Amino acid sequence: MTTENETKKKNPDYSATAVNLSNPPQVKEALDKLHEIQGTIAMLEKQQRQLNPGLAADLDALKVSEGEKVTAIRNLIDHFGSYQDTEKGEYALVYVRRTAQYNAYAFEARYPDHAKIVIVKQVNAEAIKGLVKGKLLSQDELERANADGPAVITYAERKVPVIV
Repeated sequence: MTTENETKKKNPDYSATAVNLSNPPQVKEALDKLHEIQGTIAMLEKQQRQLNPGLAADLDALKVSEGEKVTAIRNLIDHFGSYQDTEKGEYALVYVRRTAQYNAYAFEARYPDHAKIVIVKQVNAEAIKGLVKGKLLSQDELERANADGPAVITYAERKVPVIV
């Protein structure tokens, strides 16, 4: 969980990439319980280090409870959807991480002058980033090109869980 001073730094907003982002109350409630468990663990660990090595059993039990709560939150996300509160920096979500993959044939047909620079049996994604950075092409232009013929750009995606 983020403190008020840390919230002044902009917390990430996963609205564009989160899977089924609907901020369900069931996920929020489970996330609050997880934060409570994590706070208690942090307090007990501090006390254990300072005063009492006998608190280890309590700590172990809480860590098991924390793991169970994380598993429960993942199941709730699957069932009800993802949750985020960017102001508090609270997240219980799955987001999609996309990696661009370019179709060399479509790129060469659409951009023959640039193709010589970027195609080496497959499209060199770093070189395309250079063309975009150098404003020779725009990301929007590449995306729009997909609608006009063979896909110039496709995405490999993988789901990444975030519980904070």
